[in-house]
Amino acid sequence: MVLRPGDTAVDATCGNGHDTLFLAQAVGPSGHVHGFDIQEAALAATRERVGSGLPPGAAPRLALHATCHSRLQELAGSAVARVVAFNLGYLPGAGDKRIVTAASTTVAAVEAAFEVVMPGGLITILCYVGHPGGQEEYEAVRDLVAALSPSYW
Repeated sequence: MVLRPGDTAVDATCGNGHDTLFLAQAVGPSGHVHGFDIQEAALAATRERVGSGLPPGAAPRLALHATCHSRLQELAGSAVARVVAFNLGYLPGAGDKRIVTAASTTVAAVEAAFEVVMPGGLITILCYVGHPGGQEEYEAVRDLVAALSPSYW
């Protein structure tokens, strides 16, 4: 309901690429999707999912960044994205579930998303609390967004 063809969207945590594919379908071939993940396996899965999930010529410009989601603004720009999506936790299906999102970098990433999202845009945050540090990450994100000015946000 928010994204339109030609928009820019950001998947702050690519994982297996499901959200990236959804964003790519929504913005279409004239759009742009930035995806972030620190794990090359996640970026490879995302590349494969988007490549196989869209018909030829239907893919947007896709920029996959092998780096921390806290670098969102630096790599995506300011006031450019209609949607920034976070799906926090760990890579589903990964053998090593010790590689997880963490409160400190996620708070920095959400703060960056405040600058990346355009006026009238949307930031979505899903926090999985079932991993070590997950509850603390959720509470840090909750505290951050609860302190936002309702008149501005």
